[in-house]
Amino acid sequence: TSQEVEFTVRDSGIGMNKEVQENLFKEFTQADTSITRKYGGTGLGLAISKQLVKLMQGEIWIESVEGEGSSFIFKLCFEKSKNGVSSVKDTVSDILSPRHLEVLKGAKILLVEDNKVNQLVAMGLLEDYEVDMDIANNGKEAVDMTRDKMYEVILMDLQMPVMDGFEATKLIRANKDYESIPIFALSAAVMSEDKQLTKDAGMDEHLAKPIDKEELVETLVSYVT
Repeated sequence: TSQEVEFTVRDSGIGMNKEVQENLFKEFTQADTSITRKYGGTGLGLAISKQLVKLMQGEIWIESVEGEGSSFIFKLCFEKSKNGVSSVKDTVSDILSPRHLEVLKGAKILLVEDNKVNQLVAMGLLEDYEVDMDIANNGKEAVDMTRDKMYEVILMDLQMPVMDGFEATKLIRANKDYESIPIFALSAAVMSEDKQLTKDAGMDEHLAKPIDKEELVETLVSYVT
């Protein structure tokens, strides 16, 4: 048996009109550009929320009235297991390529990412492939970890505290063991000049956030041997 559960998070903030609501779950949507510097943009948070709910085969949307606040709502379908513990119902499963599974199984991957939600998303996307993934919370941790262990691929966020992805990549490349190890930039900045900056820093690929599972897997497979 299964049961649909609806979750609602409400606020009493400035609210938003229909036009803004239609674009809110896209990367870096800003409800009112006049408050960008004061409050910051919605950035990737809602786009990642949508991606997480989608991964769990659910729905997410917003209901809002200008000047009165907003309600963020998502639905998930749970099914009851034999031991009474409810779990998210898996209504749709990805078709996993046997070749991809074979290539990526056990692949040693270092994810360099300071955001905990982004870490969970990346791990969830690759969970079925049984990769051997470690996590560094900033560039400095990544540099230290590459001195102690060999990785086949490094997934590198760009903007992080302590040390950013650009500086970390340069220091990692200075290690002779890592001169040719593939390093993929993970960033929502996808303009040609942004991609050139990552290339100049020594990165091999530039993957956009929110991460597209198919693109990530295909890129990993093309580099992992």
